[in-house]
Amino acid sequence: MKFGRKVYSFKKVTSTMDIAKKLAGKGEPEGSVVIAERQVSGRGRFQRKWSSPTGGIYFSLILRPTIPPLEMGKINLLAAVSLAETMRELYALPTKIKWPNDVLVRGKKISGILTEMNTKVDKVNWVILGIGINANFEVKKLGKTMIPSTSLKEELKRRIFLKELLQRLLGRLERNYLKLKKEGFGWLLERWRTFSDTLGRKVKVQTSEGIFWGEALDIDSNGALVLRLANGKKKKIFAGDCYHLRRK
Repeated sequence: MKFGRKVYSFKKVTSTMDIAKKLAGKGEPEGSVVIAERQVSGRGRFQRKWSSPTGGIYFSLILRPTIPPLEMGKINLLAAVSLAETMRELYALPTKIKWPNDVLVRGKKISGILTEMNTKVDKVNWVILGIGINANFEVKKLGKTMIPSTSLKEELKRRIFLKELLQRLLGRLERNYLKLKKEGFGWLLERWRTFSDTLGRKVKVQTSEGIFWGEALDIDSNGALVLRLANGKKKKIFAGDCYHLRRK
């Protein structure tokens, strides 16, 4: 297996996720990548629009993991850790992770992650891992954003080599993916905790069940966020939007 051995590259697409899903459905091998210079209908979690101006990195990676659908949160965590590690290694940036899937630099979002999967009963047929990185553009090109954002250009005061970042990131993703398959989740969980900007904070989490306020205590073995609510009870949240509250 080699992530990026086969690459489908485009100038402009509606969404790399849509193309990758069609390819995966036709049997495209694990590790194949769909990348575009620009997306006109890029999307994030909960079908939100993901602004994709020219100068960023937007790609989708086809995976065929042998883990149950309920454990797909591990792929999000693996991607976030791989991104944070790569940016620290290449650019010495103080990267952090906001649960579940945002990579931050100095409290501002620099990258987002999306996973979509196809399953049959309790088996995963394929997973599409989508990653968007704010790279060689100024943040004002994103327009209005839900949370403060930044870019590599603004943080480093220079443009970066997009191909170098993509190659290093794919290599890191592959190494961590193979390690996850071989050694299990424990090491990844610990690594995620070292990068976390969420644990120990007061947070608001919006879910399909409602809004929960509390202190982020930990993440469990499936990647769920463990909150301590105001009444002292603990609550596990498997999916939702997490907002960090201001530190006093």
